Amino acid sequence: MGLEVEGDYHMLWNGWGTDYDGQIYHSDYAMRKYYAYLNEMKRSGLDQTIVGYYLGARTVLEDIVKDPVVRLTYDETYKFIKDQYQIKELSNETFPPPTGDTWDNPTILDAKEGDVYSTPKAISKTQWYKFPIKAREDWVITLTPLEGSSVGMETRLWRPTQTPHSGFSYGKYTQIQSMVISNPTTSDTYGMIRVFVEGDAAAKYKITLTKPVEDGTSMINSIELANGGSLNGAVSTPGQDVWYRISGKKAYTLSLVPEGNADFDFELYYDTNSGSAQAGSYTPAGEAETIHYSNPYDESFVYYLKVKAKTSGNFTINNQ
Repeated sequence: MGLEVEGDYHMLWNGWGTDYDGQIYHSDYAMRKYYAYLNEMKRSGLDQTIVGYYLGARTVLEDIVKDPVVRLTYDETYKFIKDQYQIKELSNETFPPPTGDTWDNPTILDAKEGDVYSTPKAISKTQWYKFPIKAREDWVITLTPLEGSSVGMETRLWRPTQTPHSGFSYGKYTQIQSMVISNPTTSDTYGMIRVFVEGDAAAKYKITLTKPVEDGTSMINSIELANGGSLNGAVSTPGQDVWYRISGKKAYTLSLVPEGNADFDFELYYDTNSGSAQAGSYTPAGEAETIHYSNPYDESFVYYLKVKAKTSGNFTINNQ
């Protein structure tokens, strides 16, 4: 007889997560569920039993087997196969889901590549989510409305009292929305996500966390341009866009210097889901572009810069 037990892939996180079907689990409950299977198999006295355990996507992460919870799980499974397993006393403790409806009582999420959180039921009010974000680290947050729901989102960096915006997504409430959250500071902290329901109907949705792909082909795949830094770029096809992003200051002086007689337009955006530029520079061919912009939000607010090629050519972009 063969038995495979599929555990919650958030089991290494001391809090709530969801499996791939969106079922919400607490990490302690996921472990308890697994040992309940082993207990029942042990009591059954079946011979030649093979037990497999699937930990999910995180088993491919570097050094995952060094985690004490994973090590214990594999060791206990090995004991079971070798008929050395001892039945465990399991707790009946329940884990009510966090309300997540205030800044001070958010739902805690992990921050691992590909993490997914799905609402277990339709929600009619604002929900707050909190996850760890390291110094100088960026994450892409994708919000997917489910079953025709209408939702939007905002991001902030955590402090004891609610902070100004670090980014927002408005206006495309029934569509998939993505945005970058950045921690431009030198200290580890937490990212905060506020998901709000648009309209009177309750909504279901899922949140996905991924790392940015910095190839410059879109807002979400924008290339980080450090404060005080410069980057060289090249465009081979007129009409091509190259995207950059900036964060960490209250005021920016941005410039784009073309090589020779190349011609580029230069624009600044503050919402990944809006087509409207907040500032722009459109000088003739061969002339430098300059944008001066004051940031009314938190210093961690992420802005996106679009370099639009009117000709092919090379350029240098500066963030002073």
